[in-house]
Amino acid sequence: TWTDPEILKQLPDQAAWAPSMMVHRGQAHIFWFSSRDRHRYRKVNRLLSTGADGRSFTEDREIIGDWNGPRGVDIRHGTVLRDGRVLLPIAWMDPIGDFDPDTWVDPGTNSRYGNFGWGGIAQNNQYCVGVMEVNEAFTEFTPHGRVCKKMPDWEIPGVPFFENAIADLDGDRVAMLIRAALT
Repeated sequence: TWTDPEILKQLPDQAAWAPSMMVHRGQAHIFWFSSRDRHRYRKVNRLLSTGADGRSFTEDREIIGDWNGPRGVDIRHGTVLRDGRVLLPIAWMDPIGDFDPDTWVDPGTNSRYGNFGWGGIAQNNQYCVGVMEVNEAFTEFTPHGRVCKKMPDWEIPGVPFFENAIADLDGDRVAMLIRAALT
């Protein structure tokens, strides 16, 4: 059976979306985003964690602020490797030209130009995926890897890669499944 729904975190005048939860050493950690508008590059990556009891969510904080800014980083469900390290699948856009986040939103309606923003900002970005390694205290996040596919004849410079998932394999290997928007 399920308990009644409960609001874990609510921020005034902000949207909250894309929760991704994992449990590590008896503590639950929820990665999520907040934003005052619908702009991908103005979102804030957040981490909500339980206390030592593993049941009550006590700590909410902003994470990867400096790295997220021009990239719009998405964090997916984490994996604890056999050696104890924690990896989080991430997806982001690397600016390959001048970065002007306002070109991604129609100023008249504040509406996004689709999920990728065909035209505008998407033409100046390479879509990438990789992982972030997290320290034991969930306070340091180190990006690793950069998987992208350039498409020189497209209207955007690369295949949009996102919504990746990882699995720990035998022999110090990690598999990654990647969603790619090819049309």
